[in-house]
Parts: sequence; structure tokens; C-alpha cells
Amino acid sequence: MNEERGYSAAAIDAKLASVKQRAAGQQKRVPLQQYVERFSQADPQLLSARSGVAYDADSQEFHLTMLGRPVIVRWPSLECVYGELDAGVDVITHASDSHSQDVPHSDGEDLVTSALKAGQGDGDASSLTEYERILLACLLLEGTVTPASGSYISYAEIPNGTTYYQAYKRRCLDRFVKRFGADVEGFKRASSRIGGVAISEGDVAYEIEFVNGVFVRLILWEGDDEYPANAQITYSDNIVWAFNSESTAVLTEEILAALG
Repeated sequence: MNEERGYSAAAIDAKLASVKQRAAGQQKRVPLQQYVERFSQADPQLLSARSGVAYDADSQEFHLTMLGRPVIVRWPSLECVYGELDAGVDVITHASDSHSQDVPHSDGEDLVTSALKAGQGDGDASSLTEYERILLACLLLEGTVTPASGSYISYAEIPNGTTYYQAYKRRCLDRFVKRFGADVEGFKRASSRIGGVAISEGDVAYEIEFVNGVFVRLILWEGDDEYPANAQITYSDNIVWAFNSESTAVLTEEILAALG
């Protein structure tokens, strides 16, 4: 039918590819700005009630922790800076009962992937990188902080995790092994430096709180003459409410980057 009208299947495929390429290019040009726009147009009180992240209406600031450090997210600018938490401000609230938790956080928005991959730091030690700002925007706009049950899951068990697993393995697991497979003592020092707590798994393992009760476990097995070094990374089961699979991969990369 299409060929009768003068359009071959190859021409249609090429046109679709061109449209997708242009759309991807548009997303990469202004990824963070699109999150800033969405954030500025949202009601911060509703964001707090739904996400479970504490909000101070007087200062117009969200308060939370990331990798053991207090973080302030300012509304409506989405400016994110490290700072001191007020003694009377809790960083975790209870998400509104009106927020349905019938299904965990989905991967419905392609912008997340392009935005996270396009993020770059601004060199200011007091400010978060664009990667981190986008992750926090994802949490506030789309995620929910819920109590963990005590169970841990692999990346493949996260919704759509199997779809992205090969990329995740290359970006996270292989990177982890390459960096610390032959440097267990370095792994111990680096993990302790960012607030990691030693746990009894593998040959050496640490549990690290990424943000507000969402934990990541980095587990390492040393190599020997017979077997190469190996690693596993698991997540507290509440991560499926807070972040989608692509964001989870990127936050894992942020943890690995923090380890050095």
C-alpha cells in the first residue's frame, strides 16, 4: 500500500529514523532545563506530600541527604547545594496516602535517559553536578521515598532492569571490578570515606545510603589463580518506588565515581 503511493518501506524507515534522531538531539540540548521547568511549575507542597521528602515552606527548600551529606534543593530554581540541615528539619516525611503504590516507579519517560547522559558538573564544590540534580529532580517529580522492607534486589529484578542489563553490567559491575578487584583495601577506605558500613557478604562488602533510606550494597569477591575477581551490586527494595531502572544505573555510577 505504501509503495503504491510512492513511499517504499526503506524510505519510511529512514524518515522515522531521522525524526527520532532530531528528537533525541532536541532532548540532549536542554535536558536539565526541561526538568527545571517542570519543577518550577509544580506545587512544592504536593511534591513533598507525594515524594516523602521534607519541604520547608518558609525557605522554599527541600531537605534530604545524599551519600551521607545534607543537600538542599531550592524551589523553584532546582538549585541543589550541600549544606547544614536544621536540627528541627526531618529529611524524610511520610508520603501522602493518596499516592497510589500499586505499581513501582516506571520507565515511561525517555527524557530521563538522555538527560542523565548529558549532565555535566559545573566545578563548584558546594553545588551538585547536573547528574545529581537530575536524579533529585526525578525523585521529587516522579519518585516516592518509602520504608525498605529489609530485602535487597539485583538490578535485573528492577522493572525493565533486564532490558538495560548489558549496558548496566558494562557501566557499573565491570567498572567496579576493574577499579577494585585487585585493590580491596582501597575499596574499604573509599567506602568508609563516603559513609559506607561494612557488611558480611562476599569477601568484602559495604552498604551505602544513596539518598534518604535508599541503600546500595557493593559486594566484591577477590580473584585468585583460578577465578577472576567478581562483584555484585544490590539495592534496598524501596528503590523501585524512588527511581526507574536508568536512574538506578546512573546513581550507581555516581556512587562508583564517589569511590574514586
